Amino acid sequence: MQQSRSGSVEGDTKVDGNTSISVSTTFFPGADIDQLPTNLIILSSDSVFFYVNTKRLLAASTNGFNSHLPVKRNESDPQAANSDPILNLPETSTVLNIVLHTVHDMSCSHYCPTLPDLTSAVAALQRYGIPVQKALAPTAPLYSTILSYAPAQPIDVYTLAAKYDLYDLGAATSSHLLSFQLPTLTDEMAESIGSKYLKKLFFLHLGRSDAVCLHFLQPRSKLPLTRYSLLILFLHWRICHL
Repeated sequence: MQQSRSGSVEGDTKVDGNTSISVSTTFFPGADIDQLPTNLIILSSDSVFFYVNTKRLLAASTNGFNSHLPVKRNESDPQAANSDPILNLPETSTVLNIVLHTVHDMSCSHYCPTLPDLTSAVAALQRYGIPVQKALAPTAPLYSTILSYAPAQPIDVYTLAAKYDLYDLGAATSSHLLSFQLPTLTDEMAESIGSKYLKKLFFLHLGRSDAVCLHFLQPRSKLPLTRYSLLILFLHWRICHL
């Protein structure tokens, strides 16, 4: 197989003379990354082939890889019966590359994935039944890859941690949020973060003693926190400290 460039997810492989297909630079036929032989080909939405093992995916998934596995062979087609089945998935090669690296407990950092791609990959992990809490444990390769974005994009990493209740990732990101301006929170951001992690973020800014004051000023309503209600609480806190 021929790799196209450093950090590229796919390289070009020639088949049948002049015909070329795009194959993963990590998950290609004969790759020495798994003791189990490849017996499944995953095709991404942008036409990149990944050669993997079905048992490996099933062992990592709690829902049969979103009920896609095992792939049924077309026994009436002799050509299909003698070749590995192909599973078409809607994710891009970049996202699938992150997912498959995570399944194999390998770091994908050398591919330099963007935070949006990492966020999409985490959503895909959940969709394919791969426990996100385990995939993003502090010792997992994906954890450190995502955390590397905390200095530059702390609120986005914190939002991701909040969405999947990843306490360790949220705590590790919090030190980069001290300069974050709370009034810049939009309702959409507040909804994505959720009341539990909004409260943590707010208390981080107020400090431990100020948080006690804020606790007694909070309304008893069970309504979710919004940007408006956060600003009201902030005004209450300012009044308390005049």
